[in-house]
Amino acid sequence: MVVYNASGRVEIAYEEYLEQEAKKASEQAYGQYLDQIEVCKQRAGPKSTNDVQIIIDTQHFRTLYCEARDGWGSDFEWITGFEQDETTTISRRVCRETLILCSSTARDHFTYNPGDDQLHLPVVYPRAHRQPPKELDDQMAFIRAKEIEEYVLPWLDKVKKWRTAENKQHRELLANPGGPIAMDIPTPLLDKIHLYNVMLQLGLPRFIQRPLVEALISQLNRTRLSACHLDTLEITVGRFYSRGLAILDPVINHVIGTYYLRTLDDRRHPEPAGRSRSKKQGQAATTAVQAGPKDRVRADGSLETRFHEEYPSPVDFGKTKRKYLKFAEQDARRSELVHDTYILPPELAVLGHCVRHWSGVRRNGSVAAAHTGFPLNTGLSRTFVRRDASVALDVADCEEERTNQVVEGESLPL
Repeated sequence: MVVYNASGRVEIAYEEYLEQEAKKASEQAYGQYLDQIEVCKQRAGPKSTNDVQIIIDTQHFRTLYCEARDGWGSDFEWITGFEQDETTTISRRVCRETLILCSSTARDHFTYNPGDDQLHLPVVYPRAHRQPPKELDDQMAFIRAKEIEEYVLPWLDKVKKWRTAENKQHRELLANPGGPIAMDIPTPLLDKIHLYNVMLQLGLPRFIQRPLVEALISQLNRTRLSACHLDTLEITVGRFYSRGLAILDPVINHVIGTYYLRTLDDRRHPEPAGRSRSKKQGQAATTAVQAGPKDRVRADGSLETRFHEEYPSPVDFGKTKRKYLKFAEQDARRSELVHDTYILPPELAVLGHCVRHWSGVRRNGSVAAAHTGFPLNTGLSRTFVRRDASVALDVADCEEERTNQVVEGESLPL
C-alpha cells in the first residue's frame, strides 16, 4: 500500500518508512543483508588521501571443514602454535597510492571504502547473506607482521621512489635480483613461506612473487619433508586455497609434483623432528561411551551435543588414528554396524588431499603412475604457438620453457 498526497505524489515519510520495513524484513530473512544502493553510496563517498595503517587482527583457527550444519558441529580442534591473542599495528604507515598500485587487496578495499585509512589483515572471506551458525573461521589464513615490517614496507618505499623517477625498463626487468624494485628474499625457509603468504594475501603482482617462488621452490627441493615446515605451509598457503584448487599454486604444485621423487623413508616420516602427541597415534579412546540409536559419536569416542544444549568441546585427536599427510580409517562406533568405518582426513588437510589425488603415489607407496609431465608439469613446459592462421601446427612450432620446479643439477634429499 502506498500513500499519496493531494498533488498525487507519494508521501516521502511513508516511502522512507516502507524502505526501513523492507530492510528489516530482509535482515531477518537473510541475516546482515547489504542493500546495493547503500553499497553504491558508500563507494561514491569522499576519498581520503591519508597514508594507510596496516593492522593484523587477532587470529584463532580451527580444523578445516568443520562448520556447523543442522545444529550439529563436527570433529574439530583449535590449532595451536598459530594463534594471535592481541591486535598488532604495523610500526609506520604506508603511502596510500603506492599500496593501491601494488596490492589488489588494498585496491578492492579502498574502492568500496574510500574514506577508510586502515587495512586489516589477514584477508577474510566475502560475507554471505546466509551464514551457518557458529561458523567462526572467516579469516582465510594465518599471517605474521614480521615479514611486512622487514620486507614489504622497504619494498613499498622502493616502488614509491621508482614511481617518481623516469624509467622505461620493462616491469619484469625491474623486479629481477638487483633491480630497482626487487624485493629482498630471506634466507630461512620458514621466513620464505611466511613472506610468500603475505604476498598472496596482499595480492602483489606475479612478477614480484616470481623470484621468491623460484628461491622457495629450490630450497624445498633440497630439504626433507620433516624440515619443510609443512604445518606452516598448510596454515598459510594451503589454508588460503582451502576453498579452491590448492594444487594450482606454484609452490604447492612443486611440493606435490616432486613428492614421488623423494625416498620412501622421507615420505613415511613427514612429521617435524621432535614432534610429540598427547596420546600415541592410533590409540583407541580410553573411556567407553554408551551411545544411543540417535546419538552421534565423535572421532575420539565422545558424544556430540547440540549447540543449544552445550557448545561442543574440541576433539582429542590423540585418541584417533589420524595421520599427518595420509587419510586413515576410523571406527564409526555405531551400535548397529560394529564394523563400520569412515575416512578421517589428515592433520594437514589441504596438503594431504593434494598428495592423495595429485601426486601419483599409490596407497601402497608405488610411484609407477607418477611422472613430471602433465597435469602438474614439474619438468619442462612446451607451448605450441601457431605462427600463421593459414598454416598447420608443426612439431617445431613450440616454445620450451623450464618450469623451475625441477632444476637441473639439484637433487632431492636422500
